[in-house]
Amino acid sequence: MKTETNLLVEKLCLLLIGELGKEIESSVKKAINEKFKSINNNASEDTLIATSELQKFISISKSAIEGLKEKGMPYYKIGDSVRFKKQEVLQFLQQYKIEKGGQVSK
Repeated sequence: MKTETNLLVEKLCLLLIGELGKEIESSVKKAINEKFKSINNNASEDTLIATSELQKFISISKSAIEGLKEKGMPYYKIGDSVRFKKQEVLQFLQQYKIEKGGQVSK
């Protein structure tokens, strides 16, 4: 027959095991998410995307993209196709960032 102390020890052990399991699960999920972010960031920096994908990515029209190209936004011409690198586009768009007070940041 189990004593009251033994029952308390068992309950404490089960509680600790449960908490440890939650900590391990949380740590594993965090590590996996960070790895996927790293993989996605590395892949997306060098991946060329089409105009239609860029339209979705920065939520602007095709004509607005054409205007940005005329203003110097970097792009790649491959045959009849036009492609962009997300990172280069984002870097280019930084010149249009508005800071507090309505000033364009540089």
